[in-house]
Amino acid sequence: MDLILVRLAARWSAIVLAGIGELPINCMHIQYSVNLMKRVTLYSHGVAAGFPSPADDHKEKSLSLDQHLITHPAATFMARANGDSMQGLGIFDRDLLVVDRSLTPVHGDVVVVALDGQLTCKVLDRHHGRLLSANDRYPPIPVWEGQELIVEGVVKASIRYHRPS
Repeated sequence: MDLILVRLAARWSAIVLAGIGELPINCMHIQYSVNLMKRVTLYSHGVAAGFPSPADDHKEKSLSLDQHLITHPAATFMARANGDSMQGLGIFDRDLLVVDRSLTPVHGDVVVVALDGQLTCKVLDRHHGRLLSANDRYPPIPVWEGQELIVEGVVKASIRYHRPS
């Protein structure tokens, strides 16, 4: 990734990337390359969560996570989730979000938005003009006329670490 410089933007710290523009400091842009990810073995048979299975008999092919998760490399970035407002959809604190800027957001999509300059991850409710959490402890966020709402991208996937490094 070619970092040009880090500077303080008007509302938050940003990283200026070659040919990309500014991204919030808590977002990471993925520079796509076939050589980025090592290919790992993919088993065609599900892994039993109960009794063991002879899984070696079911090796299918290799899988590259960047090719599996990133459809539009030039428009994809990752951001780390903060908080518990999206737990109902399986997005937990510190999970990595794979966000695609090239997708047109539709009703019900999980999106990363800047609402009046504040980044948040919510469910887009186009029918009622609001943003929804996936946790009953958080009320819907209405989007009023005149508010600045910028959809940064659609969350395609989230990645959770079960053993922190």
